[in-house]
Amino acid sequence: MFDAENTLAISLLRGAFVALVILQVGQVTGKPREPKKKICTTPECISMAKAFAANMDRNIKPCNDFYTYACGNWEANNPKPANTYQWSVHSIMRREKDVIMKDLLLSVLRRTKNGAIYRTCLDKPTLEKSDPIVIKSYVKSSKYWPMILNKKTAKSLYQPWWAIDNYYIKLTGESALFSANTILNDEHGGLPLQSLFELITPYGSILRHTPWDEEGMIYYKHFLINLIKEVSPVEVDERALWVHLKKVLTFRFKLEQIIKLVKNEELNTNNPKCIQQFQKWHDKHMKGSTKVNWLEIIRSLYGPKYSSKINDQTLINVARKTYFRMLVDSLLTESEETIVNHIQLYFVEKYTKLSSTLWGILLKAAVRNVESTIQITHISERWRTCIDKLNPDLDMLTAYVDTAFRSKKIKHRVEQLFSDVKNVVKKEISDCTWLDDDTKNKLVTKTMKTKIWCGYPKWYDDFSLKQRYRDVDMNPTVINAYLITNHNLVVVNAAILQYPMYSKDFPYIMNYASIGTLIAHELYHHFGENALNLNEEGKYVKSYWSSDMLGLYNDRKMCFIDQYSNYDITELGQTKTDLKCRGRQTYEENFADTMGVKTAFALYTERKTKEDDSCTVIPGFEEFSCDQFFFLSFANSLCGVISKDFLLYYLKKATHALPRLRINGALSNMEEFSSAYHCNVEAPMNPTTKCNLWT
Repeated sequence: MFDAENTLAISLLRGAFVALVILQVGQVTGKPREPKKKICTTPECISMAKAFAANMDRNIKPCNDFYTYACGNWEANNPKPANTYQWSVHSIMRREKDVIMKDLLLSVLRRTKNGAIYRTCLDKPTLEKSDPIVIKSYVKSSKYWPMILNKKTAKSLYQPWWAIDNYYIKLTGESALFSANTILNDEHGGLPLQSLFELITPYGSILRHTPWDEEGMIYYKHFLINLIKEVSPVEVDERALWVHLKKVLTFRFKLEQIIKLVKNEELNTNNPKCIQQFQKWHDKHMKGSTKVNWLEIIRSLYGPKYSSKINDQTLINVARKTYFRMLVDSLLTESEETIVNHIQLYFVEKYTKLSSTLWGILLKAAVRNVESTIQITHISERWRTCIDKLNPDLDMLTAYVDTAFRSKKIKHRVEQLFSDVKNVVKKEISDCTWLDDDTKNKLVTKTMKTKIWCGYPKWYDDFSLKQRYRDVDMNPTVINAYLITNHNLVVVNAAILQYPMYSKDFPYIMNYASIGTLIAHELYHHFGENALNLNEEGKYVKSYWSSDMLGLYNDRKMCFIDQYSNYDITELGQTKTDLKCRGRQTYEENFADTMGVKTAFALYTERKTKEDDSCTVIPGFEEFSCDQFFFLSFANSLCGVISKDFLLYYLKKATHALPRLRINGALSNMEEFSSAYHCNVEAPMNPTTKCNLWT
């Protein structure tokens, strides 16, 4: 009786919600009602209906800016966490996947190596960004910060620099002079131990990728001065601050140079030494200068739960010995008060929750121009950081697959979808009017011989295959799909075959628009510059394309490059309207976006024809034609936002265009889109010139 009543209540609520969504979406297309469509009313379809309706900005005409039409309210409904640079559908999926991994690590994986590392990592000290008044209390308790004290007071409160660093390690689990991570050492009982390596950045609030420009440095100095005044427990002499600050920045520049010199060296994950050995080595190179108590530092890194078990025979791993040798040399040539000033400033920079005024100054220091890029650092939740630092082993990967994916039916469906995609691409190549027969045959062979690993690699079921693919870095927990060119293999990880990218309960039109496009996109990387001269075995062939064919290919390539190079970057606001998308840098992904969605649309059209031109939609979207709904589903798989402080670095380094340009760029190349939404000639989404690899 209880179950029956519960089911009835859910049904009534579901019906009420469907009616509400229909009222909300209404006549969004402004077109006559089509014959009645089937409506998917599974919980996942209802959830997607709610999301689609909420994401849309109905004030925007789809033919002017389809991204904003489909995703204009996505950010408002999916606010970006403060500690992330990018936020997208994939980001949300990644967070949900992390929750699954956390539960596994604390249950079925508890007694495994990664379970031990995870628990040890969790027990390390941690601190979230805090209000200035809280940071001020920490600074006050530390007592010794020379740059805010007069000389007499500073002398009376003196502490060695390592003691100040250790004070903050106990609070945050982090040093201002080196980095530490928890690893396992198989040769020493598989016990978790601390691995020491170089600092990621000597600047607490930013990560620099290019040299400072003069104006950026001025803003950064003003940011630091204002921050110090905000968190200092005593009144400060601003003139003295500037003198100290110059010395701190000079010291940080030296640290930065050391980091650059060593970061390309391979991390030594098997260099265990007992603390006593490392202490003797360090003391020898410090040449009688300040003696650092490494036993206390390592105890602080482990946290209070394990600190009593740590002694001078406890093993640590020195992953970058070169860094510590160079760090010692730098410390020997620097005044102790400057080192302490750096440590104190590193802490307050990284952990102070900034006011809008301070954030604005820091943003001006970071967001300079596309050639001079700086990221503002963020702090993730400790448990997420611990998961990110794990090196997944077979136990961990298998547990995730068993929990989140082990469905032969889904695996079979996606493999069939891949086969269908290959057949469509084969037809597109065969119908191409500019390719000669020899090149067509090569490309068709290459396409049809491409294999797929769907969900998880075959060696999860057949261990004998593991040796054959030992060089393939396969991790089913990563939200991604990719092409491995040297194996002629498309990998579609289990983690991406989850809601909202894929569901066995979705209408086929939605799965085709998202995962179908994704698979086709990866397959099309065969025809990008990076794989152009690789044959069906993934081997390089110098004359794979004739010079004539290569010339015609380059004409099509330039169409995509020119198209995207003309797109303005409006995301930074009015002050940066002169920025353009880097069409050449993003070509590989841009052309794959266009050809991927074109292929998925062709496959969907074939399926729709077999089903008497009908399709199933989600509640509230009956007014959309099947074609319109396909494109709306495609766009919703790519909605996202990038923070302004990260945007310039993204533009400089990323191989993908911004989400707005990925959607608008790909769809404006499709006559099918313009026809579906009845776009006038020369509307922004219906340009005369449309790029296509095969025409």
